[in-house]
Amino acid sequence: MTKVFKRRVSDLAINDMVDLTSCPYLRNHAMAGMVYGVVAHKEVEDPNTVVIGYEGIDHIGYPVDTVLHVKPAAIYLFPHELVESDHEGERNIRFFHKGSGVVINDPLMDPTGRVEVDPASEYRLTDADLKALQELNEAVDEAVNDAINAMAKSVQDHLLITTGDFAGRHFSCGRGHRKLKKVAIRYALAEIAAMKAEIVTIEEPAK
Repeated sequence: MTKVFKRRVSDLAINDMVDLTSCPYLRNHAMAGMVYGVVAHKEVEDPNTVVIGYEGIDHIGYPVDTVLHVKPAAIYLFPHELVESDHEGERNIRFFHKGSGVVINDPLMDPTGRVEVDPASEYRLTDADLKALQELNEAVDEAVNDAINAMAKSVQDHLLITTGDFAGRHFSCGRGHRKLKKVAIRYALAEIAAMKAEIVTIEEPAK
């Protein structure tokens, strides 16, 4: 049993990892069943054909309604509920540990926050899980900074302001940044929930 997204080829994105056994043209390929096909090229050749190029494999022209199985990114398979956390003045995405009934802000510590633990044995977290959670929070931080910069630039351009000195002081107070980060976190969690709802379980061996 393995979890996948079922995607029309027209909805594939660069770097999607396609289960080659779901491809009608590559399921008998020597690599099918051993590796995923990483989407490196996508081109809509005509209204009825989408050309997909996989790393190390020739380009394939698919009928536009072809459905393939795509491996979900690690964050969509995270083994615990992702939640918004405001811990010690820092707002981030953390996870709820059902066994202890608390939000875990540091996966290297036990639920009490006093004893160091192995995330794998304590919370069933792999290195891929930890990396996915870290990268999600980094993406949220980047989104907030981008939003502040874009907002400030729009106002500055309208007011004919050529320096960002005042903007830097204005947003450094923290309150505005925290509000924007809250919005970004809630949006990220909503997107993840929507995507997870599309995951299906199929009776195929996981790679």
